[in-house]
Amino acid sequence: NGRNTSRGLRCGCHIGHMLGYGPWESGRRAGGSSCFRASPSGRIGGGMKVPNVLAIGGSDPSGGAGIQADIRTITALGAYACAAITLLTAQNSGAVAAVWKVPGRRVRAQLETLLADVSVQAIKIGALGSQSTARAVAEVLEALPELPVVLDPVHRASAGPWLLDRGARRVLLERLVPRATLLT
Repeated sequence: NGRNTSRGLRCGCHIGHMLGYGPWESGRRAGGSSCFRASPSGRIGGGMKVPNVLAIGGSDPSGGAGIQADIRTITALGAYACAAITLLTAQNSGAVAAVWKVPGRRVRAQLETLLADVSVQAIKIGALGSQSTARAVAEVLEALPELPVVLDPVHRASAGPWLLDRGARRVLLERLVPRATLLT
């Protein structure tokens, strides 16, 4: 299944805890692609394959949070970061000027296209935005029951507006929280 059998805690991050960091097993997905999408070099250290982590969340162009911070964290832990964007924002380090929610069908298209090609070993979910997006993510996760999920349910930007509508909160509580391996 491509999962690590050793669960030693050698990092300070939730995603790192989920991944472990030990000898990774190798395998193949339907369609023949490798279980582990290679980083540019394809391997780390002494030939160990690079695990893939899918980050699902909003974009913070200031780089202080959201997908940008998730990608930095995942990469710093030695994994390959893949991403699906749920929200676009106009913001800086002090304020959020605008939020645009990506429609659920477009988030689903991002996820399905990515997952058809890349085998991920863990998923991190942040800001979802809308009910249609939360539903789309929950439905995609139903097909991946073996994957660990870190759920960081972002409700509101620290510098302003709500990032999760009322309908999305209901989906989050009823479908995503029960599915989470780790809730932050």
